[in-house]
Amino acid sequence: MTRSSDATGLVMQAPSDFRQLACTSWQLPPCAEGELQVQIEHVALNFADLLLCAGRYQIRPEPPYSPGLEVAGRVISQGHALSGRRVVGLLDYGGLATRCNIPQHHLVDIDDDVSNQQAVCLPVGYGTSEAGLFHRAQLSSNDTLLIHGASSGVGKTAAELARALGCRVVLSASSPERQEMLQAQGYEHVFVIGDDFRGQIEAVFGPRPINVVYDALGGAIAKPSLSLLGFGGRYLVIGFAAGEPPLFPANHLLVKNVDVLGFYWGAYVHHDTSQYVSVMKRLMKKVSQKIIDPQYIELYGFSGAMEGLSLLEDRKANGKIVIDVTKNG
Repeated sequence: MTRSSDATGLVMQAPSDFRQLACTSWQLPPCAEGELQVQIEHVALNFADLLLCAGRYQIRPEPPYSPGLEVAGRVISQGHALSGRRVVGLLDYGGLATRCNIPQHHLVDIDDDVSNQQAVCLPVGYGTSEAGLFHRAQLSSNDTLLIHGASSGVGKTAAELARALGCRVVLSASSPERQEMLQAQGYEHVFVIGDDFRGQIEAVFGPRPINVVYDALGGAIAKPSLSLLGFGGRYLVIGFAAGEPPLFPANHLLVKNVDVLGFYWGAYVHHDTSQYVSVMKRLMKKVSQKIIDPQYIELYGFSGAMEGLSLLEDRKANGKIVIDVTKNG
């Protein structure tokens, strides 16, 4: 049982521009059944936080509310197996605060050799890619993977995880400058999106060489990407950062024996908690074993959170933005 306590955070009084976030204190109610109270120490920011503030995210909470999907901290509720433990959590919203009552199935204890900052980078980006590639699309080391949006947060994690697996990784780029940037990161097969995107790839690898497409862009690139899939191929729908949700012709899926897989990772914490926990545990092991190396920028306090949201809006974040909320400067 946890009694009521004070919390401070950034709060929206109504959906609007994130600059309307105000630092507010309130009394946190006692935990409901199945909840644990967490002293939040680190919060990772996502583009979804901007959408939450504006009321344009798929989850639209009643105001007042706080953004914040990824949190790390320590359980202060007593009498639970996680009491006193460091935990990381994936929330629907509400994490950009000093304390929060969180359903216990959203929380996973952090391995001793993983820092809060590393752990809080995992739930959204790495979780999406780990579960999407290996659970939903069943990617194997013998596959060839095409990633759209490889310079985005989720796309970077997909490329890192796939390269660690040892499969052949093919990336798209929106410009020659992005192509050079990705090649400088050690990715050999990077192709600029254009009129002959399919032809560029098939000239190197032969006809229909792709086993899995990881598409975080959507829009017009879907049509040539679907045509690149070979027999038994899987098209993983991650997001629509560059356009409208694509339409997939069912007759092509039938004749080519390919699957289009919708994937929203945030639903797993509600509908398949065992898979959520398994994915998070695998990711922490990969951090421990230095298979993956989350890159982040650390900012401090709620003023740092406002700065971080501005960086996200301007697309100037070079790595995950992690806020240390224990230092409210």
